Amino acid sequence: MPAEEIRLTADLGLDSLTLTELVILIEETLQLTLAPEELPRLRTLADLHRFIAAKLPK
Repeated sequence: MPAEEIRLTADLGLDSLTLTELVILIEETLQLTLAPEELPRLRTLADLHRFIAAKLPK
């Protein structure tokens, strides 16, 4: 299944608490900041990948 089709909640079974924990882990590990209003946009694995790639230094 392509990353564009893998939904974080429905397919991977992540609930809001697990998503929050994932975001905290990403922020701490990669030293990125995720604004609360950005979280609802992260619906698929591809969304998450694009978000991280856009935030990382080039």
